Amino acid sequence: MPADLLVLSNLEQIRTPFFTEFFLTLTKLGEETVLLPVLCLLYWCLDKRLALFVSLNFFSGALINQILKITFCISRPWVREPGLNPVPEAIEEASGFSFPSGHTANAVSVFGSLLVWFRKRKWIALPMIVLTLLIGFSRMYLGVHTLQDVAVSLAVGFLWLLVSVRLFSYIEKNPEKDLHFLLFVLLVVLLSGAYLFLKSYPEGTDAALKADGMKTLGAITGAALGVFWDRRKIRFDVKAGIGANLLKLIAGLAVVLVLKSILKPWLNAIFGELFGSYLRYMLLLLWIFGFYPFLFAKVLKTDRRSDA
Repeated sequence: MPADLLVLSNLEQIRTPFFTEFFLTLTKLGEETVLLPVLCLLYWCLDKRLALFVSLNFFSGALINQILKITFCISRPWVREPGLNPVPEAIEEASGFSFPSGHTANAVSVFGSLLVWFRKRKWIALPMIVLTLLIGFSRMYLGVHTLQDVAVSLAVGFLWLLVSVRLFSYIEKNPEKDLHFLLFVLLVVLLSGAYLFLKSYPEGTDAALKADGMKTLGAITGAALGVFWDRRKIRFDVKAGIGANLLKLIAGLAVVLVLKSILKPWLNAIFGELFGSYLRYMLLLLWIFGFYPFLFAKVLKTDRRSDA
């Protein structure tokens, strides 16, 4: 048995019910269902600059991860070695190829961004390091990723963070080039989409991989358009009372849940799964970064006029 799979076999032997439940819960912190609400909280209620920095890393990190997955096409551990037994509850979110780990990439993108942002505050930075490493380890403990899957995600993610710090600083210092940035992002989406469709895949794997890739490209498109719209026209302010921000968050997330539930069957029926996935995630992220900020910016202006 290869060394990377032997590690999983050894971990399988020491699983306990307590730690299995613990890591099943912890690993969810690397999933979209948790991380998107975190982005919403930051962007709508707390700190737009921090939210944009985290978003830059989250979406670019997801794209890098998808490109690597479809380039190397490495099968999941239990496919390579049928004798391995991943935790059944973890398999559902383990879609696509194994290398590198998407959950770990997400953890580095979001919690690594918080680590970099708050690097001078050890009481925040240290837990972010521990949390990122534990999420990576959870993927091995649950048997859905190998050590190399996790290690490469950590290495690539943290290297990209070093680049994105400079990139984010450059973007902030050149706000007049926002249209150039938007066009660059759309060009990256176009080229990535071409690669996604034109490359060859192992037999029977291309449909699911293309759908995952289209979700990522749609999310990037929606986020980029929403941020551009805010910079040019909306310029909403996150400042509000605790009650107002809580209401804002709950209402916005409720719409996200509704959109996720109703858009999929409708868009897939009209455009097919691939372009339906792209449009669904584009609209979801455009809601988060554009439509919803536009709506509550209008409400706040109305309230201020009423108070006057």
